[in-house]
Amino acid sequence: MTDGGPPDDSSKNLVGSDLIKVIIKIIHLLTTGALLGLFCSGCAISLLGGPKFDPLLTWNVIQTPHFRVYFHQGEEKWARKAARIAEEVHSTLVPKLGWEPAEPTHLILADNDDSVSGSATPYPNNTIYVALTPALANALPFPERYDDWLRDVITHEYVHILQLDMNTGFPALIRRIFGRQPVPFVIFNSAIPNILQPDWLIEGLATYEETATGVSDRRDNAYTEMLLRMAILENRFPTLDQAGGIDTWPDNQIQYLFGARFYDYLAHRFGENVLKDLSLGYSERMVPFFVGTNGGQVLGQNYDSLWEDWKAELTTRYERQKNELEKTGLTASVPLTRQGDYVLGPRTNPKDGRVAYTRVNPDEYPSIHLIDPETVKDLFLTDRNYGYTISWSSDGEKIVFSQLEIYRNSSVYSDLYLYDLSSKKLQRLTKGARLRDPDFHPDGNRLICVENRLGQNHLVLFDLTTGRSEILGWAGEDLIWLHPRWSPDGKSVVASVWREGAQGLALIDIDHREISNLFMDPDLDLTPTWSPDGNFLLFSSDRTGVYNLFAYSVKTSELFQVTNVLGGAFTPEVTPNGREILFSGYSSRGFDLHRMPWEPTHWRKVETAVQNHTPIPQTQQTISSEPSAAAYSPWSTFRPRFWTPIFGADESGSQVGAATGGMDVLGKDKFDAAALYGTTTHRPAYSLQYVNDAFYPSYHVGIIDLAVKHSNLPTNQPNQTYSYWERQQRLDLDATLARNLFQTSQSLTFGYQLEGLSSLTDIPTNAVSPDEGYMSGIRLVWQLNTANEYGFSISPEDGRRLQASYQRFDHRLGSDFDQNRYIASWHEYLGLFLPHHVLAARLTGGLATGDQMIQGEFQVGGPSVSEEILDPEQIDFFLRGYPQGELIGRKAAVGTLEYRFPLQNIERGIYTWPFFFQRTHADFFFDIGNAWDKDTTLSDFRRGVGVEVEMDMTLGYLLPVRFRLGFAKGLDQDGENQTYFVVGNSF
Repeated sequence: MTDGGPPDDSSKNLVGSDLIKVIIKIIHLLTTGALLGLFCSGCAISLLGGPKFDPLLTWNVIQTPHFRVYFHQGEEKWARKAARIAEEVHSTLVPKLGWEPAEPTHLILADNDDSVSGSATPYPNNTIYVALTPALANALPFPERYDDWLRDVITHEYVHILQLDMNTGFPALIRRIFGRQPVPFVIFNSAIPNILQPDWLIEGLATYEETATGVSDRRDNAYTEMLLRMAILENRFPTLDQAGGIDTWPDNQIQYLFGARFYDYLAHRFGENVLKDLSLGYSERMVPFFVGTNGGQVLGQNYDSLWEDWKAELTTRYERQKNELEKTGLTASVPLTRQGDYVLGPRTNPKDGRVAYTRVNPDEYPSIHLIDPETVKDLFLTDRNYGYTISWSSDGEKIVFSQLEIYRNSSVYSDLYLYDLSSKKLQRLTKGARLRDPDFHPDGNRLICVENRLGQNHLVLFDLTTGRSEILGWAGEDLIWLHPRWSPDGKSVVASVWREGAQGLALIDIDHREISNLFMDPDLDLTPTWSPDGNFLLFSSDRTGVYNLFAYSVKTSELFQVTNVLGGAFTPEVTPNGREILFSGYSSRGFDLHRMPWEPTHWRKVETAVQNHTPIPQTQQTISSEPSAAAYSPWSTFRPRFWTPIFGADESGSQVGAATGGMDVLGKDKFDAAALYGTTTHRPAYSLQYVNDAFYPSYHVGIIDLAVKHSNLPTNQPNQTYSYWERQQRLDLDATLARNLFQTSQSLTFGYQLEGLSSLTDIPTNAVSPDEGYMSGIRLVWQLNTANEYGFSISPEDGRRLQASYQRFDHRLGSDFDQNRYIASWHEYLGLFLPHHVLAARLTGGLATGDQMIQGEFQVGGPSVSEEILDPEQIDFFLRGYPQGELIGRKAAVGTLEYRFPLQNIERGIYTWPFFFQRTHADFFFDIGNAWDKDTTLSDFRRGVGVEVEMDMTLGYLLPVRFRLGFAKGLDQDGENQTYFVVGNSF
């Protein structure tokens, strides 16, 4: 498994209690949210491993006929509005999609994210999560028109709920028997079958319905057209097998935008009812994954050929559009960068002319760079978590920008940061202020920026001297402000502004508290900027159907089209000398910086009164009666929603049983449980794990009674071992303090453990008897992770993972043993000068003191079966080139040095089959390690070398897996040649 998999326990056979432990681990991951992302719609990336909200929030719930709407303090007006909208969306979508859930859908509103986010999951309950930040607070990617953000996001997410909840035929029988079981039974479908299909069939349908029901234009707007047009014209149109998700541009926009337009093509060709039939048809299939056969049955033609037909239709269309644009003369510009992906927001240093910009791509952490337009020399300045607007101080010494950061472990807020070029230091100006898009006043002492809070935002003046903010409340309510910019004389501000479905530009006179709307129509007018003399405003707009740059004359109120491009032109900037325009130009590889002359005589005057788009109509928000609000209780959604049969073995034979789990919709309480019954021993085995995330810290309680098989225990004869069955009865109590940031996660866990050990099998006469009795004690675990991985990464790079644990069993706590156990690990990752070439190092060791227990001795040897993730009870450490458990002792130390390098980026599948080949890579390694009781020297350590080849794949459309084929050679005593096939990185 990849990150998050169970610890390597290769010293034990995967039978009996070990099998139940693996099953429990999977259920625990599902119920605690670590795998929740696999079963979500994909509309959001979970930063904290599932739903986790600030413990200080107080929650209430509103009940409607088909929804339960949850909200915290300050959100009641939004909750009542969402309740009305949700019922209207239900009445619209249920007939269209031909499905109505049997139970109400849970709709959670949380003002905890300053990025645009929404997600939906059918497991364990039909649940929608919506952040109140509206879409136009994030102009790129996905700029769109909508009449109401809540209506837009609820429509999108409720399409997911309806599609993913569909359950007919054989899966309906599975659900009646096993409940909302999300995992397939070997070759048979799960109770939630529509999860198991490519993302373009899931996200594409939801995005299609946004436009089909009239709540947004995302399916057909100029941005979507731009992506499709340039992919066709520059011969970079993705194949259908790539549509499920690639890291190469346009990455996940394929699922949303290409998927929506492909659905639109199918609807026009076969009638819109086929979209419903595709989802309903797949929801009744006995065997999961093979979406192609379902498409062929419904459409009479396979998806692959239809995709090619659609591509041919687009080619004809966009070749014609290209010819028309070329007739009017395309704008010439010179690219400053040739990177693609996101290269946005150029701002010119007023003193030396260098250009600061933001770049985001799958090769590195998002960052701010400085480029010299003349030499094209590029300099990294600082990492950046999110955003692309930048502003220079008038002396050219500092830049100010906003970025997201995790706040109180549970929210994602935008704050202001100041970077000093001379000292190369980054200063955080605010914490939890939720401010974005800052712009320096010419005097250098103030910033104009935007505050986002409770679904609304305001213009804010921020004083750099005092650190105080002043909200410009007089600027109006129910507006969405974007990208404010001071005029060169510092007397007024221009900003992009949205109100009731119209998007335009506004001039704000700060001193006189006056606002003048320059444009207020359905055209999306974005990222305005001033010419150095203050006479013109430049901005990007889709008013021609293609995103171009426009200029507005402040003196004459005339509007001019500045560019006529084939792709798109965004985020304009006029150089301080007034000679050039910089902008982000779009090609099929993404955005890059371009430069062009400032030549007003070449601009084309356009009329401003003409509206090029029909406004999206406002819809009525009515509900039969105003529902009352009640205090939230977790117990109604906490109950188990599924069970699954499990099988195992104990010391005398087979075991049969069941496993289940659950969590409430707010993620406050989570549990998993499993029970087995021995068919021969007639003895039960069970495990119950409970996590409470309602407070800080988080709490965990675990109770188990399991039969555990130990392998490779030593005898009195050299090189002879035996297997031993042991009954473990155990109670765990833990509290975890965590601190999570975008680039750093850290946790400290303090716990108590009471465990009873007893023998279930006879001991060979020539063997050392394992210990029996009670172990009672405390443990302390500290973890730190600063390692980064990117889209094209083959390994963690540029950071480290540290872990240290201490476990103490003590007679004074009722233990039959006195023992100390220390385990520590240091994993270091160093990115080399070639992209994604990594030098990885590992140093891991353990020490046990006090009473000796044969079950607790450390074992060294063998390749790992999964990525090394340590816990306080770790007994085995991998050492490739030697037999499993070759070295045994109360002390252990192992080290590894690996050179990891990419081989080929594949990013292809086979038709619509349920596997996708991401990339291949390899590594050379050197291992060294030993386990011992008495003194040891470096000459006693065993060494191994080898090579591994890895393949990164996606299985079943949604499960990322890394397979490793390796060869290892032990260089010292008892070394051997090993060929092995395992899963995940070594560490």
